Amino acid sequence: MIRLAILLLALSGSAEAYLPNPVDGPPRHRTDFGNIQFLANQNIAAGLNNADGKVWITADSAPTDAIAGAIAAWNGVTTTAAHFAPVQKTPLSYNSSDGNSVITFADDAFTRSFTSGILAVTATAFFSDGRIFDTDIFFSPVNQFSTTRAPGTYDLQSVLTHELGHALGANHSSLLGATMYFQTTTQDTHEQSLSADDAAFVTGETLHVDGGAHAGHW
Repeated sequence: MIRLAILLLALSGSAEAYLPNPVDGPPRHRTDFGNIQFLANQNIAAGLNNADGKVWITADSAPTDAIAGAIAAWNGVTTTAAHFAPVQKTPLSYNSSDGNSVITFADDAFTRSFTSGILAVTATAFFSDGRIFDTDIFFSPVNQFSTTRAPGTYDLQSVLTHELGHALGANHSSLLGATMYFQTTTQDTHEQSLSADDAAFVTGETLHVDGGAHAGHW
């Protein structure tokens, strides 16, 4: 059976130290953990506006560098076999049934429905045994992002680093210094850098072998 889960980076919530997602069933896990391929929608660029004509990504930002930096943060954990491939450009947007994992800034009725304190969404399609086969990440069109800590903006790299943790199967953490901490504020960049808690999660995640039973910390 195929299912879909939505994970949000919001401004409030509660959790503990690193947890699998979910905590009450087969942990979500990737059989492609050794070479996870994400695609970035080709429209992601500095100066991007939303459908209202308002700035979505500030003109002085470097979103391509931010995406690469978020990938590098997880790839930098030396105790894990999990690895993200270099992100490729694509005309695709989010689609939970196409088997492609896409990072996108899409402004439509669906993404507009996630507006109350929500910054980004990771939509994960998975089988009933927890195997992930499609993960799309999209950003709220009613918030403003930058890579320069511009006043009133959220740090694009930090938010994406957090969402990539969800793509690996992580839930939220209540440890303030963790990338998977459940909330953030404008100009906050701490989630760019993984904590020991985040590294412990991704180290345990790679103990899945070919979609088999989980044998890690969880």
